[in-house]
Amino acid sequence: MAEELKQLKLFSDVAAMLAPARSLREAGCCPCCLLRFLGEKDCHIYQKSAEELQTVAHILCNQPQGNADSATGDNKCVNTDDIPCIACLGILQHGCSEEFLDRIQSKMEEECYKSQLFSLSLMTPIQLLVREHAVMLFLRERFSDLYTGQSIDKVTSMKDVYKWRCGPRLKDKLNMEYHHQVESPFLIQLMFEHKETETECSFLISACPKVFPTNSRKRKRDSEQTVLNRTSVTRAISSLSESKFMSLVRCPPEKVDTMCRCQELTCYHEAVFVAEYRFSSAGREDVDVRTLGRGRPFLVELIQPHISDVPPDKMKLLQQEINSGTTDIAIRDLQVVSREESGKLKVGETEKTKSYSALVRVEKPIQPDDLKFLEEITDLTLAQKTPIRVIHRRPLASRDRVIHNMSGEYIDSQHFRLHLKTQAGTYIKEFVHGDFGRTQPSLSTLMHMDTDILELDVESVDVDWPKTIDE
Repeated sequence: MAEELKQLKLFSDVAAMLAPARSLREAGCCPCCLLRFLGEKDCHIYQKSAEELQTVAHILCNQPQGNADSATGDNKCVNTDDIPCIACLGILQHGCSEEFLDRIQSKMEEECYKSQLFSLSLMTPIQLLVREHAVMLFLRERFSDLYTGQSIDKVTSMKDVYKWRCGPRLKDKLNMEYHHQVESPFLIQLMFEHKETETECSFLISACPKVFPTNSRKRKRDSEQTVLNRTSVTRAISSLSESKFMSLVRCPPEKVDTMCRCQELTCYHEAVFVAEYRFSSAGREDVDVRTLGRGRPFLVELIQPHISDVPPDKMKLLQQEINSGTTDIAIRDLQVVSREESGKLKVGETEKTKSYSALVRVEKPIQPDDLKFLEEITDLTLAQKTPIRVIHRRPLASRDRVIHNMSGEYIDSQHFRLHLKTQAGTYIKEFVHGDFGRTQPSLSTLMHMDTDILELDVESVDVDWPKTIDE
């Protein structure tokens, strides 16, 4: 057996697959698609150079029938990558060329993307579903002993072959890591189109009334693209018997004159979350409320970042720059966090607790002993209707919130400082003055007098996030 063929692992032994190989090549399949439809699944085979793959295809096609040990000089089946493949329409030819990969590299350099790892994503013409099915039915009809029971699902997908061929080469060009089975937050998206064959799925609309009901066909008559999508075309093909499909579609498919081209090349990076332009925080306060203690956890979501790998020392310098530029705020523990970690900021918003300090004015004179009863109150459930001050922008609702504990620090006969720990989301101002009875019970009802709030500070937001960074 020729050395190039010993590595192949096809649907059957190589000698048995010589006739299908010749038929596929004569029909117009490129070397990669020829190997796909012969059953080859080894990624290393597809990672050979274009010249090596041409050689493998040439040897397969020129072996004497039933003899895998010698090749003839007949080059009837020789095809070049200049002739568009009937199965992939050139995606595994021109789409894998050095010229096209250089275009991707230029795009990356032009937009200044930097990442440690990248992934590839392909959007391919839906008519390839019809063409691949036609190739498989052609093989089943001509070589029933080898292809009975085989389906398109058992053929290595064109997208996998593309990623096997181009991923490692782009890795070297872009100086980034690439692993076919590992998803990266940085994605290179390729959208391929083929105008010459874009109407090849249209026959399915009339041939498959159960998939495309009459009212849908009428409504979408002038917009086939909205009806014909990957899901509906797959369902339609599955609904047709083999004989019906072959009566409607040429098997193997017609040869074409033009290569499939990439019409859109985009780079996309998932958002990077910094715990600091989308801003999220662990709750919020009114403009006249200070947040003291260790502050309020927050994150900034950087949309479509071109540089995602920010080392901790640079984050530390950014934090120092922010803190040295103002005396109004200060930040700590600035760091990049994962998407999973960012979710912890919002998880359990109503379960976390917050500690407050409020300066309260009372209607009647008080003594220090008048405040001691507050320390005996624990886990007090409040029924709070939407406050009057925010009802213009929030729906009317009633919700329960809990005050876990509180105490009073006497200042003078008409003032004291209220310390309290509450469930997040509790309206503290309304608890103090009662909001005309809309919060029950309130400090006012508990003390049997009118009470009002003069100042409010958040002493702590009890969320163990993000992790503390040692200075």
